[in-house]
Amino acid sequence: MKKLRVELPENSYDIIFADWDSEIFEKTVSAFDRGGRIITVSERKLQKLYPLTAYRYGELFLLQGTEEHKSMEEIERLLDFAVEKQCDRKSMFIAFGGGIVGDMTGFASAVFMRGIDFIQVPTTLLAMVDSSVGGKTGVNLSSGKNLAGAFHQPKAVLADVNFLLTLPEREIRNGLGEIVKYAVGLDRELFDKLEKNCTGLNSLDIELYKEIIYDCCAIKCRIVQQDEKEQGVRALLNLGHTFGHAVEAVSNFEITHGEAVSIGLVCAGELALKLGMWQREDLQRMRDLMGRLNLPSSLKKEWKTDDLISAMMHDKKTESGKLKIVLPTAIGQSVVQKNIPVEIIRQTMEGCCE
Repeated sequence: MKKLRVELPENSYDIIFADWDSEIFEKTVSAFDRGGRIITVSERKLQKLYPLTAYRYGELFLLQGTEEHKSMEEIERLLDFAVEKQCDRKSMFIAFGGGIVGDMTGFASAVFMRGIDFIQVPTTLLAMVDSSVGGKTGVNLSSGKNLAGAFHQPKAVLADVNFLLTLPEREIRNGLGEIVKYAVGLDRELFDKLEKNCTGLNSLDIELYKEIIYDCCAIKCRIVQQDEKEQGVRALLNLGHTFGHAVEAVSNFEITHGEAVSIGLVCAGELALKLGMWQREDLQRMRDLMGRLNLPSSLKKEWKTDDLISAMMHDKKTESGKLKIVLPTAIGQSVVQKNIPVEIIRQTMEGCCE
């Protein structure tokens, strides 16, 4: 068993890397059980896949775990269920699933009775390396992705890499998009490791993934400890996301989050090249890595540029009607760039079409 400690002024917690059958889960739940009701939040397809320990705890609530149902209506349904089951301020939610389940459970726990405890049990690669760590929670509004949310840290994150063996290949790619983001924007050594291990990544080498997941969580821990509520350096974790969220919206979420981030990385890379902020050699290295990992790298022609720009303008990172976009400056380095002319963004996206 390995651990990473997220040290914060308040609400520090551990990310625990362990096999499910190690009894770590039961010990962790017991450690934070304050005597209130416990609700395990998951989704139906996971209940079929994992008839496991999590479902022994308290009541089971099943979300419709898709982006179109990542909504206030689903949150209200969960909160009404909690009231029905007589939950109180000593109650706890357990998020058992991927990023959508984790985001929604975290948000519900942040607002129920002004905040109750929750534990993250991520079952997807994307959730393990990114969304389960750092306390960002949220839901979509009709006007944009994750526009309602709260910073609410979990009591613990329990990550078992063996869940990856149950995932379809596309879900692995979904997580790889976020992993490449970490490497391109924040950690050159991780980028080098990915370049050298594409075969193992594509063949789902579990021991390799244990290393990679730990590396990504360590990067995110470092960033979150410096900037818990995204007032500064934490914004760098959004590399590829401003473009990516627009891709998700315009595709009606047929493109997964990680796939959209992958496309967004290419758009950000091409924009940085246009602005003279990084070298063509670095852009090509990134493109080559993404190709070897079978990640998408271009916008579809049917996605209208005006629609993409409109979606970007509704992104929560926009300030006073001006876009803030994270751009790479070298492999492992990135900056937040403001006041980029829309026409240059338009030209960049038109050049990224397949």
